[in-house]
Amino acid sequence: MRAFWVLVVSLGLGFHVDAAPVSAPFDAQLSAPPDPMAYYADLQRAKTLLEGEKFAEAQALYESLTERYALERESWVGLGGASRQLGQHPKAIAAYARAIELIGPVPGSSRYWTAVSQAAGDDKDAALATLETMVFAEAELDRPGLSGDPAFEKLSGDARMRRIAGNEDLSKLDRVEGWRADLAHLCAEIIRLSPDHRQRPLPEAVERIRAELHEQIPELTDAQVYAGMARLVGALGQGHTMFWGSGPGDPDPTIRMQFTWLPVLLYAFSEGIFVVATAPGQEALLGMQVLAINGVEIAEVVRRVRSATSVGSPMEALWTVPMRIGDVQLLTGLGILGDAAKVELKLRDPRGKLLSRALEPSPQNPRTKLPAPRGVDVPTFLRKVSESHWDELWDARKTVYVQLNQIAPDPEESLPQFGIRLRQVLKDSAARNLVIDLRHNNGGNTFTYVELLRTVVAFSVQPEHQVYVLIGRNVYSAAANFTTELERLANPILVGEPTSMTGNQHGDEGAIRLPWSGLRATVSGVRWQLSHPWDKRRSIAPKVPVQLTAEDYFAGRDPVLTTVQKMIDGAK
Repeated sequence: MRAFWVLVVSLGLGFHVDAAPVSAPFDAQLSAPPDPMAYYADLQRAKTLLEGEKFAEAQALYESLTERYALERESWVGLGGASRQLGQHPKAIAAYARAIELIGPVPGSSRYWTAVSQAAGDDKDAALATLETMVFAEAELDRPGLSGDPAFEKLSGDARMRRIAGNEDLSKLDRVEGWRADLAHLCAEIIRLSPDHRQRPLPEAVERIRAELHEQIPELTDAQVYAGMARLVGALGQGHTMFWGSGPGDPDPTIRMQFTWLPVLLYAFSEGIFVVATAPGQEALLGMQVLAINGVEIAEVVRRVRSATSVGSPMEALWTVPMRIGDVQLLTGLGILGDAAKVELKLRDPRGKLLSRALEPSPQNPRTKLPAPRGVDVPTFLRKVSESHWDELWDARKTVYVQLNQIAPDPEESLPQFGIRLRQVLKDSAARNLVIDLRHNNGGNTFTYVELLRTVVAFSVQPEHQVYVLIGRNVYSAAANFTTELERLANPILVGEPTSMTGNQHGDEGAIRLPWSGLRATVSGVRWQLSHPWDKRRSIAPKVPVQLTAEDYFAGRDPVLTTVQKMIDGAK
């Protein structure tokens, strides 16, 4: 081959380029706007126009952008949005089709807006076909939400639409047929939604529970069927996956079962399971250890509830199972309660005295983040748990402390704004240490923490700077993603207890509503992979393990933060 090229050069031969292009199959890929800088400026301006609801100007500019460069999906989506807002639905549909062609369907985006435009243009069949593709081929996460979506109000009475939304009319089925239809729907939705099981047979353990439950439904109470379905979902062993039964805003009249809860919130410490919050009127139970419920030892209660709780790690079980013990219908279905009108707790008070209390279930779920204990000075980490984020300067330690309780905005400051402001706080304070407390953070929107991540990484690259990240069982979902990216990019010292999740996780749950009973479930519809492909951890373990005990908690002490402060002082 080398001799051939020597011959070409020695003979003065070369390649002849025709004036007419011969690369037609690659024309789009080989194109670029005549003025790339002007194109980029217009791309930013079009986005501003669209956000400012100047739809006609945005449409004209997006049309120009797609003509100058056809490979940027953002321009096609922007053209679709502006055209849809102007009522020009054929143009919007064509733009969305080009966006999907470029990078595929993004959940809740181009495919959905295509259906919206088709419905608005009275193309019923096309809208239904698009929704069928979105639900059955592309695993739309919020299938139940389609039935109440005002964009599809004209389709709501259509039998095909009811099937798409999973909202078929099963009112004429008797109890046994209804529960069996719900069981079949639940299993079909697991297969539709879960990347691990999509278009595959269900795992053996799940299939065994399904078959047994199908046969036993005539002899079971409603609570027992509910518990059986919870055990089926629990066998999946995935995060963001749970058979909740009830939905938000309970009591819900559309659900055939009415849900109630114990008027207490439980939390697991190394000494046992304790009451950390109560409904009004039950404050005397705060600080008491729960030993048994209706005569069933608490360890057995935990074992049964754990079997009906889908978790991706033992730490997630440690976090969620104590809260889930408050579900009275689940306790009844698992054989822990007989008469749900009264629940008998065997307790040990802080002085060691044994006592029993009969409690009436409450219609309100007391679930909340770990609250501050009563009667003591509130430690820093329990001071502002209702705020998504806040910060303070420890001037004597040259340290900025950040508590990030949710990957979400506060009313006065978005998370990107906070990330940018923190950049200035670190600079102005000349801080040498940054402490990020994630112990209350069960997630939110992963895409909103980018500015904060950039700030932390930029701070961490200075050799005299140190980042400390306080973690625990409540670190979940987007907060676990954030922790993984900090671990990979910012070289933090992790302190506390292991997280419930990592950045390689089952996430982004799809909603399920059973058509006959109205009961609710969630199944993870996405796999995140923010660490390397061989990272099989189910939790992120701390480098400095520190456990919060019940004794510490109820005394208002925080051994995790105390440890970090000692480490900072020792490094001076």
